[in-house]
Amino acid sequence: MASTLVPADPEAGPDKEVTWEDQQKLNTFNRLNAKVRIIAEEIQTKKEQLLQYKDAEGDIMMLMDEPVVRYQVGEVFFHLSDGEATELVSKHTEHVEQLISQLESESENHTSNVSLLKRALYDKFGKQINLDD
Repeated sequence: MASTLVPADPEAGPDKEVTWEDQQKLNTFNRLNAKVRIIAEEIQTKKEQLLQYKDAEGDIMMLMDEPVVRYQVGEVFFHLSDGEATELVSKHTEHVEQLISQLESESENHTSNVSLLKRALYDKFGKQINLDD
C-alpha cells in the first residue's frame, strides 16, 4: 500500500505517490545523514584527543632532564624514561591521526551518498519534501 505526500505549499503541484523504493531511499537518507553527524562528533573528539597528545609531547620535552616521566593511563601512572614516553605518545598520536583519516573518508563517502539520494528524492518530489538538516 503506497502513501502520498500532502503538499505544504499549494504551488508544489500535484501529490506524488510514495512507493516502497522511495520509502527505502528516505530511510537510507536518514540513516546516512545520522551517521554523518555521529562521525563528525567522533572526528571532533579525536581531534581534541590529538591535541592532548601533542601537548603531552611538549610536556615530555620539558621533562628531558628528569630521570623518570609519569605517564598516566586511565587512573594509573607508569614511570617511564623520557624516550619510552615519547615513543608511546608518538604511537598514540599516529593511531589517532589514522582514525581521523578513516573517519573523514567514511564521512565523505556517506556525504556523497546522501547528496545522491537527496537529488533523486528532490527530482521526484520537488517542493513536496524537505530534506534539509
